[in-house]
Amino acid sequence: MFDSGVGGFTLVKEAFNILPNEEIIYFG
Repeated sequence: MFDSGVGGFTLVKEAFNILPNEEIIYFG
């Protein structure tokens, strides 16, 4: 998951809520 803008971490948190069993690699 790539996000170069503000609020990217919020998107990651939402992704964890939607896909709790998926491994999410976050690049700020």
